[in-house]
Amino acid sequence: MFEKPVNSKKINPANNGAMQRGDAYARDTTAPLKLPGPSQRSSLGKRACILVLGVHRSGTSSLAHLVNLLGAKLPEKVLGPGHGNPLGHWEPVGLMEINEEILAVVGRSWNDPRSIPRSWFRSREAYAFHERIAAEITSSYGDAPLILIKEPRICRLAPLYLDVLDALRIEPLVILPVRHPGEVIRSIEERDQMDPRIAELLWLRSLLEVEEATRVCVRVWTSLEGLLEDWQRTVQSITDGLGITWPNEPAEVSDEVAEVVKPRHCHHRISDDPTLLALSSLTIRAWEAAQRGLDGDEDRARALFNEVRKPIWDIDRLSIPHEECIEKRFAEVGQQLQARDARVEQLQLDLSRLQSLLNERDSDGVQLRKQIDSLQRSACWRLTWPIRWLHEKARRAKSVFTKVHLD
Repeated sequence: MFEKPVNSKKINPANNGAMQRGDAYARDTTAPLKLPGPSQRSSLGKRACILVLGVHRSGTSSLAHLVNLLGAKLPEKVLGPGHGNPLGHWEPVGLMEINEEILAVVGRSWNDPRSIPRSWFRSREAYAFHERIAAEITSSYGDAPLILIKEPRICRLAPLYLDVLDALRIEPLVILPVRHPGEVIRSIEERDQMDPRIAELLWLRSLLEVEEATRVCVRVWTSLEGLLEDWQRTVQSITDGLGITWPNEPAEVSDEVAEVVKPRHCHHRISDDPTLLALSSLTIRAWEAAQRGLDGDEDRARALFNEVRKPIWDIDRLSIPHEECIEKRFAEVGQQLQARDARVEQLQLDLSRLQSLLNERDSDGVQLRKQIDSLQRSACWRLTWPIRWLHEKARRAKSVFTKVHLD
């Protein structure tokens, strides 16, 4: 569920903007998080989940790969390389499939920027998915002390995942990777042929929702630009912000990281294409808020996000009734189309049955013609020809006689 934002004290910039969770998980992030070995029994605050929650095309895959190299566990089955991401996506396939189902249930998809009703996260339907997500995490990650979940769709579903982690007694540690919206928009437009205005709203909606939902978590902001320029500094920022000790020292995996984090893999740089700056005032303001988060000024970031969120909420409040009417009409039309398709299918079955009967009759006719031809070629037919001739003459004579008699 969406939780009421927890007021916090002024964040010390030295802590890289880390925000401590305002519930049972709140702790001193200046002390490294002590994680148990795989064989130890987990307890509250002893297991942790790093959530990489960034909008699509924001560099989340490279960041997730980096965090995995540092020792955070991923499940065996993750989404591999694909168009636009040749080094792999690193998204847990099981969770991704569940997320797709969730979005479908609420009438959305990954590329649909419309709001998700807050009330849904408290519904029985949501709880059913809560159980499935918990089972999938338990099955895929076992009792690993430090796990990693990277899935851009969770930006829209963060309240549900935070509830699941609470139930599993796993502490959520959130990384919010951001990238200039102009670069994200152009990247999505190129890969998915999406209208840039829709891509812009998707970026804005996803960022606003995940920022609000994770205010109760220990979190840290990172940027794709910073990751590509100096990945060691980004790792240090995450280390300090989340207060963890990595199973693998950064120096130990530097060679592997060098194969993953490469500046040439970043396209559509804002510095190379000034036309990317044609953005709405709300998007620009949200980007400014993200910058404050990167600077460690959490209070100012929240204030700016609140300013952007208010008109979005007002628009949602006014537009949702109309959207619901449209969705209802679409549902009705969908039912009509299903009924029509069922009727067409039945007519096709009837046509197939009639065609089969016609084929059978044609086959019977062919067989009868063959029998007649065979009979006419027989000796018996030739020998009885005079009798048939006399019979025909008699029939005609009888017909003439009957006609005369009636006249």
